[in-house]
Amino acid sequence: LQIPFPFAGGNLVMMVHRPYDANFYSSTDYFKCQTVGTNRTRMSIDDTTVFDPANPSTTDVTVSGQFPKTTFNFVAAGNNPQFAISPQSFDFGQKLMNTTSNQNFNVMNVGGGTTPLVINSISITGSPFFTLQNLPTLPASLTTGQSTNFVVRYNPTAAGNHTATVTVTDNLTRTPHPVQITASSIDATIYTSPYMQNFDAISAIPIDWSSLATSPGVVAIYTSSPHSTPNCMRIYNSTSTDGPYLIAPPVSPTLPLTTMRVKFWAKGSTSYHLSVGVMSDPTNSTTYTQVQDLTLTSAWAEYIVSFQAYAGTGNYITFKHGNASTSQTIYVDDVMIEVTPGNDLAATAILGNITPTVWRFPPPLAYPLPTLACRQKPTIR
Repeated sequence: LQIPFPFAGGNLVMMVHRPYDANFYSSTDYFKCQTVGTNRTRMSIDDTTVFDPANPSTTDVTVSGQFPKTTFNFVAAGNNPQFAISPQSFDFGQKLMNTTSNQNFNVMNVGGGTTPLVINSISITGSPFFTLQNLPTLPASLTTGQSTNFVVRYNPTAAGNHTATVTVTDNLTRTPHPVQITASSIDATIYTSPYMQNFDAISAIPIDWSSLATSPGVVAIYTSSPHSTPNCMRIYNSTSTDGPYLIAPPVSPTLPLTTMRVKFWAKGSTSYHLSVGVMSDPTNSTTYTQVQDLTLTSAWAEYIVSFQAYAGTGNYITFKHGNASTSQTIYVDDVMIEVTPGNDLAATAILGNITPTVWRFPPPLAYPLPTLACRQKPTIR
């Protein structure tokens, strides 16, 4: 723990939480490492419920002696206030341009005694793409074990590496407490044609792609029987009736969507449906407009969808589960987004006489020349 837990006595309870993610685990792959005695832990497993660590589940609980290996270090709080902040630094990682990410910071008095820790100011300098949100009323007086929170928001509007420093001052020292913030941003917009994604060089959804799923539906990378090895995308609806959605990067306005098409490979099973359309906001399913509904089979097949008739303002090409029934899995692979070729023609049939008539020219004629009485060379005109 970066911030010590103030323990006032009694039973000490720890919750170890592994959130559901894009990887699929066996039901026996528990996050536990040892067995000591019995009735030491309560364990809950659920593929659809998001557990709240602050409010552990009381239903569907298995009692056992299995739990992660842990070590607790107890130290006296002392007689003076002590400053602590968590996290002590933070890296947002790589984010898409024009997206918003938040990180919560917790400031606590981990000391003892009766003198409070007073937080006088919280400020930020550096890149303008970082801002402070939800600041507490300052000055904030914190007694032993008390804490206050604030949020650092990252909202980049330009690509590149960005840094900032959060500075917290208190009443204990003249030296402020700096917190380093780092992040980077990429522009995922599709500016050139064609754009291709085969999902093979990644272990999760590509950073320039996104998904929108209502639990228990899920969109995830999948490694079993892809069209091109080693990966494809899996869209599983479970009992969800809205999507899920697999969303491609935004297409630049310099490439009008009405001039574009998408080619991709997909499979499902008999009468599974996949809807292809466009979204204007990848976080809001109500902005989805269907362009074409496809009926899939159990075999991989290539599909081509044109956006020539699209009349909306969106620029996110989207694959939406058709929800023909519950618990259906659809696979998508090898996506290419391109400008529709100007002469996108193909011969579908040949009509008429397919056996050509061959014309034969007559042999050349021989014309004998008369015998001349003189030795003059004949002239042929």
